[in-house]
Amino acid sequence: MDMKKFLKILVFISFSTFIYANTNLFNKAIKLYENQKFEDALKVFSDLSKTYKNWQIFYNIGNCYYRLGDLPRAHLYYLKAKRLNPRDKNINYNISVVREMLKLEKREQGFIVRITEFFAERELKIIIIVLNFILVLSAFIWLNFRREFFFWLIPFSLIFFLFFGVIFYTKCEFEKPGKWGVLLESTSVLSGPSQTYKIIAEVPAGMDVEILEKEGNFVLINLPTGQGWIEESKIEKVIK
Repeated sequence: MDMKKFLKILVFISFSTFIYANTNLFNKAIKLYENQKFEDALKVFSDLSKTYKNWQIFYNIGNCYYRLGDLPRAHLYYLKAKRLNPRDKNINYNISVVREMLKLEKREQGFIVRITEFFAERELKIIIIVLNFILVLSAFIWLNFRREFFFWLIPFSLIFFLFFGVIFYTKCEFEKPGKWGVLLESTSVLSGPSQTYKIIAEVPAGMDVEILEKEGNFVLINLPTGQGWIEESKIEKVIK
C-alpha cells in the first residue's frame, strides 16, 4: 500500500475514534444528568470542556450547577454558553431565571452592545468575509463589464462591510479574554487594591462584572454605582 494513503487512512481512523469517544462521553454525561446524578454528570462535562469550547457543554455544566444549588456558577456557565450561541432561547431563559433568583439588577446596555450580543463572533467573521467577497466581485464586474446593478451594489456592500466591521471590532473589545467575570460569592468592594482600604459597597454572589485592570491580587471592577476593587480569587472569568 502507498505510504501516503496509509497515513491518510490512519489519521482519519484516529480522528474518527477521537470524535466517537468524546460523543460517547457527552451522551454518558447526558444520561447521568437524566438519572439525577448531577455531580457525576458535572465531572464528565467539565472534563469535556477542557478540550472543547462548545456551547452545549457549557450549557449543561450550568444546568448541573443549577441542580446542585450553585447559582453563581450556573450563571457563569450560562454566560459562557450565550457567548457562543447568543440567540438560543433556553440559554437566555435560564439566564433570566438565575438572575431573578440571585436578585441581580438588570444591566443597561447601549444599542451597539445589544447588536454585538446578538451575533456570535464566528457569525460576524462569516458575514464580513461574504460582504468583502461581494464588494470585490461587484467592483471587478463593474470595472470590466460596466453592469449598472453592480455599480449600485458597491456602495451598499461597502456600507454593510464597514458597519459589521465596527460591530466585529466592538465585540472583540467587549469580549476580550479576562474582561468579564462572575462573582462566586458575595464580597466587599474596596476603594483601593488592598484590605486596608475602606469598603465602598457590597456586591452579591453571581453578579457579572466588567474587569478594568489588575493590581497584585486585586482587580478593579465596573459597577452601576462606580468602580471599586475586589480580590481576584472571588471572581471567575467568563472568557479566560
